[in-house]
Amino acid sequence: MREIEREKREAIERFVKEHRIPIKEALNLGKFDRNVFLNTVRENAEKMANIKADYIEKILEILDEKQKEKFLQMMERRIERMHQRMKYEF
Repeated sequence: MREIEREKREAIERFVKEHRIPIKEALNLGKFDRNVFLNTVRENAEKMANIKADYIEKILEILDEKQKEKFLQMMERRIERMHQRMKYEF
């Protein structure tokens, strides 16, 4: 499990180093380019989604059925908390 955590942390660190700042990319020529901005945001989101999917996949491979159930419950609570925070932010 610690190995998986270390791999995730390293993947995120690589992502941060490679992360492109959408507004900076979109203003590259001094004028805001909406398409460049949207494409950069999508690319960053896809990279992070792949990191998370790899992490979840590796975790689920080593858990037994009872542990998987607890893990899924934990993830559901996490998503619920995120939705609660979003209600107040927007």
